[in-house]
Amino acid sequence: MRPARRCRSAFATAVVCALVTLFGGAHASAQPEHKRALLIYDEDKTLPGLSVLDQALRSSLSADDASIEFFTESMNLSQFNDEHYEQVLAQHYANKYRARKPDLIIAVIGPALGFLLRHGDRIFPGVPIVFCGADAADIEGVTIPAHVTGILVRRVFAPTLDVVLQLQPETRQVFVVGGTSTFDRHLQAQARREFRASEQRVSIEYLTELSMDDLLATVSRLPAQSAILYVTLFRDGAGRAHVPHEVVSRLSSVANAPVFIFVDQYLGRGAVGGHLYSLERHGKSAAEVGRRVLRGESPATIPVQELTSTANMFDARVLTQWNLDERRLPPDSIVLFREPGLWDRYRLQIIGGVALLVAQTALIGGLLLQRARRRRTEAELRASYQQIRNLGGRLLRAQETERAHLARELHDDISQQMAVLEVELRVLMNRRGSESLRDPESLLAETSARVATVTRSLRDLSHRLHPAHLRLLGLTVALERLQRELSTNDVAIAFTHEGVPKVLSPDVMVCLYRVAQEAVSNAVKHGCAGRVSVHLRGSPDRITMMVADNGVGFDVRAAHQGLGLISMRERVEQVGGSLQVSSEPGRGARLEVEVPYTVSATAEAV
Repeated sequence: MRPARRCRSAFATAVVCALVTLFGGAHASAQPEHKRALLIYDEDKTLPGLSVLDQALRSSLSADDASIEFFTESMNLSQFNDEHYEQVLAQHYANKYRARKPDLIIAVIGPALGFLLRHGDRIFPGVPIVFCGADAADIEGVTIPAHVTGILVRRVFAPTLDVVLQLQPETRQVFVVGGTSTFDRHLQAQARREFRASEQRVSIEYLTELSMDDLLATVSRLPAQSAILYVTLFRDGAGRAHVPHEVVSRLSSVANAPVFIFVDQYLGRGAVGGHLYSLERHGKSAAEVGRRVLRGESPATIPVQELTSTANMFDARVLTQWNLDERRLPPDSIVLFREPGLWDRYRLQIIGGVALLVAQTALIGGLLLQRARRRRTEAELRASYQQIRNLGGRLLRAQETERAHLARELHDDISQQMAVLEVELRVLMNRRGSESLRDPESLLAETSARVATVTRSLRDLSHRLHPAHLRLLGLTVALERLQRELSTNDVAIAFTHEGVPKVLSPDVMVCLYRVAQEAVSNAVKHGCAGRVSVHLRGSPDRITMMVADNGVGFDVRAAHQGLGLISMRERVEQVGGSLQVSSEPGRGARLEVEVPYTVSATAEAV
C-alpha cells in the first residue's frame, strides 16, 4: 500500500506543479513587456524636417504598444564635426545607457547610421538597429551587420527639373542653391549627377559657396527666364548654420525667379513645388520595420529596402504669383493651398454670423424678460425680507418688554412681600421668653435666613430677565456682574474693556449684553470650557465685542441653523451690526460682534 500511496502523491504533486506553471506562465505573458526605443539624430530633432520624422516614428511605433519608453539623442554634427567629439559622444552614450539598455535603436539620417556602425558594438552590444533617412551612398561599400536593417531614401532631383522645363518652357538658366555642410554637399553631388543629362537643354549654375547675405542678394537679381532649384542648406559659405526650412522662406521672399524644391516639408513656404518626397511616409515605413523588430523578428530576416515616396505637389498661390499655367503640370499633380472664393472662404463665418445674430436676438429678448422677472422677484424679496426684519425686531422688543414686565412683578411684588416677612420674623425673634415657642432663637434665625435666600434668588432672577443695572449703570458694569454671576471654581471668566462710551443706545446695550450672556452660557454649558474671555472695545464709530473659550468647539456649518446663533445674529443685524463665528471641534470657539453707534458730544469713555 505504501508504494501505491507514494505514487499517487507524486502524481498529484506533478499535476499541481504543472497547473501552477501553466497559469503562472499565462499570467506572466499577460503582463505587457516594457520596451525602450532610442532615437538618434544627426542634428537637433526640433529642426522642422527631423521633427516630422520624429513625430511619425513615435506615433507609428506606439500604435501597437503605448507603453514604449522613448529616449532621444541629437548629435549636432554640423556644429561638432571632428573625431575627438565622436569619441567623447560614444563614451557618453555608453555611460548614460549602461543601466538602461534600449531594446531598439533607430538611426535617423546617414551620419547617425555611420556613427552607430563605427561605435554601436561597443556602446550597445547586440541591440538591433533600424535606420531611416539614409540613401544608398551612405552604405556604399559598407558591410551591414546582421542586427542592422532599415529603409533607404531614394531622393530624385531630375524629375523636378523636368517639371520646371515643362511648366516654364522659356527657361534658359537654372540656379541650384545649396550649402556647405557634409549633408548639403552629399545631396548636391547626387543632384549634379542627375542634372548632367539636362545640361544640353538649359544652363545650370550652382550657388553653393556663398554666404547667406550674398546668396539673397544674388537671387534677387537673376536674369530673366531663370528658375531656382533649392536642394538644402544647413551651413552657408561663411560657415553659419541655418534651418533649411527657413532658408526656403527667405529665398522665396527676395528671389526674382520662382523657387522649386524636392521635399514636401518645404511646400507652403513660398516655393512653387516640384517632384517631392515625403518625410512623414518615410518615417512611418521605418517605424513599421521597428515594430516588427520589437515584436521579436530578427533584423537579419528583414532586408534593407529603398522606397520611393514621391509625388508632384504644388502651391496654387505661388503658381498664381508667377503666372504659371496649371494646365502644364503633370497629370497626376497635387495642387494645394488653393485660394477659395468668397462663399467658400467665408462660408462658415457667414453662417456663424447669421446664427450668432439670431442667437443674440433671442438672447437679448430672453435677458430682457429675465431682467423684468428678476426685478419683480428682487422687489418681492426685499419686501419679504423687510417684513421678516420688522417681525424679528417686533419679536425681540416684545420679548424684552415681557421680560421687563416679569422682572418688575417679581421685584415690586414678591420681593417686597418677602422683605416684609423678613422684618416681621425679625420682630418675632426679638420677642424672646415666649414659652409657646420651642427654641425660638434657632427657629426664627433659620426662617430669616431662608427668606433672605429666597429674596436674593428672586432678585438675581429679576436681573437676568431684565438687568436693571444695564440701564442704570451701563454696559460694562452689567457685563462685570454677569462675569461674577457665571464664574465658578471650575470656570474662569475674564472680562476686559477699553474705550467704551458711557452713553449708548438701549438697543445696542441690550444687544451686546444678550449676545455675551448667550455666548458665555453656551461656552460653559455646551462647550465645557474652563476658560472664557470677553473683551469689549470702542472706536470712534463702532463697538467690537469678542468672546473666546477653550472648550470642545463645534462644527460651524452644522450649527449655522441653531436657534442660539440665529437669535444672536438677528439681534446684531437688528442694530445694523455683523456677527462672525469661528470654531473647530477640539479647538474652542470664537465669536466677534461689531455694531455701529453714535455718541453725543458729552459722552465719555471708560
